[in-house]
Amino acid sequence: MPSVSLVSLGCAKNQIDSEIMLGLLAQAGFRILPQATGADLVIVNTCGFIDEAKRESIGAILDASEGRPAGRVIVTGCLAQRYPEALMRDMPEIAAVVGTGDFERIVEVAREALAGRRTVAVGHAAARYDRLYPRRRLQSGPSAFLKIAEGCDHTCRFCAIPLFRGRFRSRPLPLLVEEATQLAAEGVRELVLVSQDTISYGRDIEGRPLLAELLEALAAVPGVHWVRPLYLYPYLLSDALLDRWAAVPYFDIPLQHGSDAILAAMARPDRRAGIERLVANIRRRFPEAAIRSSFIVGYPGETEAHFRELLDLLDACTFDHAGFFAYSAEDGTPAAALPDQVGEAVREERYHAAMDHQARIAARRNAARLGQRLEVLVEGPVAGDDRFVEGRWHGQAPEVDGQVILPAAGVPVGAFTLAEVEGAEDFDLLARPAGADTAREGAAQAPRRRARARPRPQPL
Repeated sequence: MPSVSLVSLGCAKNQIDSEIMLGLLAQAGFRILPQATGADLVIVNTCGFIDEAKRESIGAILDASEGRPAGRVIVTGCLAQRYPEALMRDMPEIAAVVGTGDFERIVEVAREALAGRRTVAVGHAAARYDRLYPRRRLQSGPSAFLKIAEGCDHTCRFCAIPLFRGRFRSRPLPLLVEEATQLAAEGVRELVLVSQDTISYGRDIEGRPLLAELLEALAAVPGVHWVRPLYLYPYLLSDALLDRWAAVPYFDIPLQHGSDAILAAMARPDRRAGIERLVANIRRRFPEAAIRSSFIVGYPGETEAHFRELLDLLDACTFDHAGFFAYSAEDGTPAAALPDQVGEAVREERYHAAMDHQARIAARRNAARLGQRLEVLVEGPVAGDDRFVEGRWHGQAPEVDGQVILPAAGVPVGAFTLAEVEGAEDFDLLARPAGADTAREGAAQAPRRRARARPRPQPL
């Protein structure tokens, strides 16, 4: 049978599309190879969110094409949806482009490519997600992403996502429970819920948010221990929802800025005073809560004073985690046509300044956990040092936050264990199994990691 390999770029939502395409191909009899070497076809599932992601996607397409006959690379995802004609015109290496709403056609398109025919499968941006698709997970382990909705109805002036992902569409709740049950049967213990606007789940189905009902239903799935929703718009994070919170006390709240003037220019509904009240309310209700946010620096019209207001918000809210983006002018967005565009050098300077500022805050938050006992989901051995394993407590989301490093002896991978924190770095915690007779050897010998910028989350 023909073989195929896939390169997945971008966010977790894109990763799920990659897993579905692999599942459909495997179901149709294609052999799935982990590496491009030797594969008859290579699929590059691209991200087209910002300039940096576009450059990475083009580079991955060229890498996949190197040493391969022309017409054996298929480009899917956001870049394919945004620029199908340009890709097919300018890159003869490409056999086909498949848009965000047409991933179901991947088997048909792959067969056309093998037959030497070039295909453009780019229709409406909106994928349906109205049935349970086969998924071939790219990453094994006890944690899995679950896409609960697609698209976005918001009109933030910097964001192109609605242009290539369509309007907001929730997946039916029974379907999500069924998929969660299948994942739990495969050993998944943590469900990480992703969408463009998670807190609006269900509004398009019943005219009101149904996130509380969804969290309760998923938390009741046998085998699932943690449910972690990401991308929570702040203005709907109400007391009524918090009263029924059935997920871990981890709140990923994309805020984008700390200046009311810039928030208004972005067409964001939130303001500084409300943001601070929300953070205080969450911490009052959930003393063990961890809060993450994401921000854009260098938005058109942002002055040094506006940027200082952002840093002041970081100090006021002391977020456990935060990601930052240097603003990128995206085709088709209102912000791209605004005057007072901030120069690239200033944007980069502010990006690094914000990262450094938040790193100091995160280090203090981590240091405050010394001596605490935390429930840790153990995910696997530390790369290059099998004396230690790495996992996460509920205050760390996969891929974007730090980790907990533990001595490997007697710690089961894929299970939850109680650990006592005995060391802290900018992003990671060093711990030992609670009650273990290790005399604090774990922190003394654990591999030290240099302070690093964690992968950037996708903002809303």
